[in-house]
Amino acid sequence: MRLLHALSPSSIASSTLRAHFASGKAPHRGPIATSSTRRWLLLSGTTGAIRHLSVAKPRILVARELTEDAMAALEKETRVDFIRTGIREVCPKDTMIRYLKESAPISGIILTLTEKVDQEILDAAGPSLKAISTMSVGYEHIPTPLLKERSIRLGYTPDVLTDAVAEIAVGLVLAACRKFRDAEEELRAGKWGAWNPTWMAGMGLTGKTVGIVGLGSCGVEVARRLVPFKVGRFVYQGTRPHADKERTLTPPGATFYSSLDEMLPLCDVLVITCALTPQTQGIINYGRLKLLPKGAVVVNVARGGIVVQPDLVRVVREGHLGGVGLDVMTPEPLPMDDELLRLPGMTLLPHLGSATRETREEMSQITINNAVNGVLGEPMPAELKL
Repeated sequence: MRLLHALSPSSIASSTLRAHFASGKAPHRGPIATSSTRRWLLLSGTTGAIRHLSVAKPRILVARELTEDAMAALEKETRVDFIRTGIREVCPKDTMIRYLKESAPISGIILTLTEKVDQEILDAAGPSLKAISTMSVGYEHIPTPLLKERSIRLGYTPDVLTDAVAEIAVGLVLAACRKFRDAEEELRAGKWGAWNPTWMAGMGLTGKTVGIVGLGSCGVEVARRLVPFKVGRFVYQGTRPHADKERTLTPPGATFYSSLDEMLPLCDVLVITCALTPQTQGIINYGRLKLLPKGAVVVNVARGGIVVQPDLVRVVREGHLGGVGLDVMTPEPLPMDDELLRLPGMTLLPHLGSATRETREEMSQITINNAVNGVLGEPMPAELKL
């Protein structure tokens, strides 16, 4: 749906509005309000419906459409009113600001990781904004210090996408180690010739050391899924050891390293699953990539900003790595002239970590529940404590 304009009670009998009713293109819901305590918003869409909004109810701006089932669920929610842009791609900043101003007062915003929030958007929302709910586990697109200053709550969707991301990580490990992408390109180019003992020979996982940067919920699930491949051991780096998670990985066992520089020379495979923070921004740089053994494989399913991408390109060009698997890059979407697309040994995915139907549906539902509960002052299913 696309917001056209806000109507006051006094303007509801205007000739323009009467024309909508006469045409049958704009059926309304409920009686026409004459009280000064109510407003009407004219929305255009497939139904052309005029939706009645009560000033008494909190309003939540849905900056971008979520899953079909989740959007259908909005119609059943009676405690709040939803303002929908109807946008299915990225919601432009100027569009979001326009909706925030024209639909004021707005108590909550539902968005995804592609909608960047800044001071201008927060100012447009004004003091009525109580909660922001993002359909993502990451929140680097939201200025958390500003939210804290304004006492705005933040809902997100951690843990629900853990299994889906872990599956993608294992897929990328296998693809990078066994040269899936290069082998397919050779086949499609008609270069599949007579058997050759060294052609497309990759690295097996049996007995190898797998290093994980960030043994959180996603990191440990990646490790668990790699155990059946008979890896030799796991090593991991983070802010602290996780003895409870180490026990779930026995055998083959896991060893904590506080120093990334000490861990990297041990890794045949490096999997990055940590959050992007000021502390992890750019921690995988040229010097650290060169600490990996020659022929090592690097997989990143966290955030593109954790790896210094030009440094990764340089190390691959030097022939130091045996393969790379990326589900996240910088920027996203990746420009078609980016150097990553021209390098051999690169398995690239367009940020598909959470892209299962089941995961996206659950993320959508949690996002809506976070927003509703946030503006009503109730506990959110998943709230980031600021």
